[in-house]
Order: sequence, then structure tokens, then C-alpha cells
Amino acid sequence: MRLRKSKNRRDVFFPALLVVTFLCAAEQQGAAGSSSSVEAKAFFFRRMKSPRGMSAKKADEVRSIASLTKLMAAIVIVERHLKLDEITTITRTDRKVGSGGSRSRLLLGAKFTNRDLLYAALLASDNVAISALGRAVGLTPKELVAAMNRRAKLMGLKHTKFKDPVGIDHGNVSTAREVASILRAALKNRVLKLMMGKSEHFVRAVWPKTLTANYLSTNLFLHRGKYKIVGGKTGYNSKAGYCFATAIETDSNGIILGVVLGSKGKLSRFRDFEAAFSDIK
Repeated sequence: MRLRKSKNRRDVFFPALLVVTFLCAAEQQGAAGSSSSVEAKAFFFRRMKSPRGMSAKKADEVRSIASLTKLMAAIVIVERHLKLDEITTITRTDRKVGSGGSRSRLLLGAKFTNRDLLYAALLASDNVAISALGRAVGLTPKELVAAMNRRAKLMGLKHTKFKDPVGIDHGNVSTAREVASILRAALKNRVLKLMMGKSEHFVRAVWPKTLTANYLSTNLFLHRGKYKIVGGKTGYNSKAGYCFATAIETDSNGIILGVVLGSKGKLSRFRDFEAAFSDIK
């Protein structure tokens, strides 16, 4: 199997530049505002221990959720007893599943531990990683999607439907309220909680060992240091807009889960989250 390496190094620097851009914008803008200033199409905030909403806008409106899809994929995969230290090879099927989405650093023929693949999926939203992990627990992409839909049904999520395992398909839909439930389920898993709470993770392929990547979380709050972040996930496609789901540990309300769907920009989803969150702190 032929391994192809890209000479384009912009991927390595872009996440770091995005972090710097966000921090500078946050300093310039000052206060986040209030929930009335939120431009996102929908949002929902709740406590980890209670399903009751604390702040909401169109929380039950069905919308495309892009890569927030990976939260459910990760739940299904780890619940099938994923062996983190076993090695998985990236195949053409994995690359095909990831086509049409953001560029992957997981090259055809390369070998990685499942632990590193899970970090790639959760921190950098790598589509190829999800397909490879599904195969590691005995599921084809189609079977993984079926398992995700069964899990959603088991959770009582009436408006959540998946058509692919990564979030490229616009038919992957849910509501802000139900995504909060999915995030809660993910954070109840020790492994997923640990990984989603990390700001970065360095990966070195098992083969070839010269293939490395330092994955920075797309959850920019982890880089800012203003909040105590438990874990979360971002998402984007042209139908969903910019999406964000994360959990923040507070002194007065315990862990708060927040979901923002349909923000206008890569950075505005974080400003929208802060604006809605400011009303309930």
C-alpha cells in the first residue's frame, strides 16, 4: 500500500494562528454581551445534573449539526470496548469517508494507535479517524451510522438522525437540546472526558515513525484559559453553519452544558456561546 505525504505545511500552523486570532479578538471586544445579542440560530444551556434549560433560543428546532456528529460516533465506538493501544492502518475506505470534509493528516497506509486516532477525531475533528476507529471495533461506516441511530433512539432523542458517521452529510440533524444530551453522555465516559478536556495532543505514527502531528483542539476556550472547560466539540458545514458544544465547570451551578448551532463565523460561535453563558453565570 503506497503512503503519500503532503508537502503543504500550512495545516501545522493554521490552528495556532486561529487561537491567536481568537485571543486578540476577545481582548478587543471586551464584554461578551447577553443572550439577546446572540446571532446563532439556536442555543441551549443546562446543568449536567438536570435536563431543565437555563437559557435557550429555538432549542427544539431541528438543524444540521455537522461534526458534532462525532460525539455520538465516539460514544458508540468506545462503548464497543475500543482497545486504545491496538494499531489500526488507514485504508482507502477511511479516506473515502473523509473526502469532502476538512483535510486529514492521516495518510493512506499509515499506522496509528487507536488512542491517537481518537484524539485526532475529538480534538481536530478528523473524519478519516472516525472511519478507522469504527473498523477497529468491527463496524463498517454504514454499520457505525446504524449503531449511532440506535443509540440516539435508546437515549430518547426523537429529533436526532444520522446519515454519515462524521458530519459531512447535511442530513445529520438534531436540536440544541438533544446535542446537549449527547455531550452529557460523552462526558460521562472517562476516556472521552479526558480527551475532550485536553488542549493539544502530539501524535507519532507507528509507521512511518517520521509521520507526526501536533493536534490542537478546535475548542478555543481550552486555549484561552478564561473558563474551566470539561470538554466539548466544534462543527461546521455549509448547511449547519458554525456549531459549538462544550461543558464548563462553575462554582455556583456545577457543570453547565452549552450548545450553539448555526453561528455565522468560526470565531463568532465562541462569542455567541459567551454571550448566552453570561446570563446564567
